Amino acid sequence: MTIATLLQQTKTPSRTEASLLLCHVLTQKKEFLITHSDDTVSFWQQRAYKRLVKQRTNGTPLAYLVGHKEFYGLDFLVNKHTLVPRPETELLVELALQEQARHADAQTVCIDVGTGSGCIPIAMQANMTVHADVPTVCYATDTSYAALKVAYKNAAKHTARVTFFYGNLLEPVLHRLQGLNDHTHIIITANLPYLTEEQFQNEPSIQKEPKSALVAQDTGLALYKELLTQVQPLVAHVSLPISVFMEIDPGQAERLSGYVKKIFPMGQTHLYKDLTGKNRVLKVQFSCV
Repeated sequence: MTIATLLQQTKTPSRTEASLLLCHVLTQKKEFLITHSDDTVSFWQQRAYKRLVKQRTNGTPLAYLVGHKEFYGLDFLVNKHTLVPRPETELLVELALQEQARHADAQTVCIDVGTGSGCIPIAMQANMTVHADVPTVCYATDTSYAALKVAYKNAAKHTARVTFFYGNLLEPVLHRLQGLNDHTHIIITANLPYLTEEQFQNEPSIQKEPKSALVAQDTGLALYKELLTQVQPLVAHVSLPISVFMEIDPGQAERLSGYVKKIFPMGQTHLYKDLTGKNRVLKVQFSCV
């Protein structure tokens, strides 16, 4: 059977996704399918392709089947232990990079919590405004060894200088933030689980992704509240500017902003909208104390 015939006979998924799956099986670029449409696909290649098509039809994310996903212009390895990077999360990276650029003359310490595939800190590290004589440090944490293994591979792939730690949110790096020089700016990024159980159950497209990386208690805010609790001693004892960027569900904006104001009366908050006009990122800013 030829490439053209095989694709014509594939009813689901879409032609675009079918082409990507076949490229993966043939280890070829998309252009190859056009220029070699009359080439014969071997029995074993057909079998592998049809198996992938079946998995995709049953809801397995395309990125898991081909093993990678583009994010912020970079290609990242992903698997069933990591979330698939999403376009809306690029806003989080963009805002954090803008913040870093505004303080490019200061040492920057970036911390990504719940890093998963490592796409956020690696994308930041690859795009930072850096002066040769100003050091920049990137840390990332996660409670999944399997996810951290993927993150390590992605950092190596992109030669990113990110130090990964196993542990809960900021806990593994708090001691490293003591004794920083006065000319330092701390940036914390977080795309933590923020869906409710109901949201998870009602969204078929995410059923194959790790539930622990998607769902949180307390109407999806439990981990963000825990993160902010861990930030409290930093604000109290580290006399440095701190910026926290959190990706949220649009419906959580008012509640989480209210919680921030409750525990940080002096903290400044700002909501940023995604390309669909929905509140997607909450920034909390702490000036020097």
